[in-house]
Amino acid sequence: MEDINSKFNRLKKSEKFNDKNIAHMAFLVHDIVLIANPIKLFEIEWCLTVLGIDVQEPELKKILYLLDKIGLVKYTRYSNVKYYYDIEGGARRIKFGRSKDGVHKEESAMKIALRQSYILSSDESDKKRRLALKQIMSLKKGEVL
Repeated sequence: MEDINSKFNRLKKSEKFNDKNIAHMAFLVHDIVLIANPIKLFEIEWCLTVLGIDVQEPELKKILYLLDKIGLVKYTRYSNVKYYYDIEGGARRIKFGRSKDGVHKEESAMKIALRQSYILSSDESDKKRRLALKQIMSLKKGEVL
């Protein structure tokens, strides 16, 4: 056990993001879900595209499946649409740092902006997202639906 601990302590604590590394991609997808939940599959794809990362839907579904199996991400269905959300107590795995124009990216500000975008909207899909969020909050509290 001491050998394992000593090797673990010598590992690099951080490493540059590599979109070809499936573990890095999984952590990025987890962070996207953590920040933007409830979020649909195509919205996760869109976020990755905005970040300049091309991922095919089957690969993304595989990543989400693995994140579900290891207990980092779950999904719920509302109105026949899958909404992904993080498991309570989930911690960010990737640091976004600064944007190209030097602005620091703050998680809480991103979450608030995203939530306001659909909470203040009267659009039907945003109404469903609000109801899905309510369902997710009940699931996190352990209530039976």
